[in-house]
Amino acid sequence: MALGGYKIAKGCWISVFPFVTHRDPRFFENPEQFDPERFADDRAEQIPPYAYFPFGAGPHVCIGNTFAIMEMTLVVSTILQRFRVALAPGQREVEPVPDVVIRPKGGLRVTVSKRSAFAVAGTGKEGGHNTEVR
Repeated sequence: MALGGYKIAKGCWISVFPFVTHRDPRFFENPEQFDPERFADDRAEQIPPYAYFPFGAGPHVCIGNTFAIMEMTLVVSTILQRFRVALAPGQREVEPVPDVVIRPKGGLRVTVSKRSAFAVAGTGKEGGHNTEVR
């Protein structure tokens, strides 16, 4: 059998790496740029099938993917409403380590400061103190 011009022997294991595919300029404009809007309804439909597969694809797709996306959205939005998160002083540029999941090489140091009740209410005023988290 051949796949993409490569001969594949019977019984071989083939792995796909979402890290690489998700950064392929054939599928994504400016693939290295952080752009959450690329998944907005009007742009998401331009992404070819199987070009973005954080939870697998086809008959083996993770059955918890919808719940995971909903949970992540709720948790991150709740945290960011109450806290300001920033890179800690001295934190070097983040170097991603591609594996089963992407993680930052050497960890990621951030500071977390509590937003004031005014900021949460939307007045724009902020307060609180910084705490470094690893």
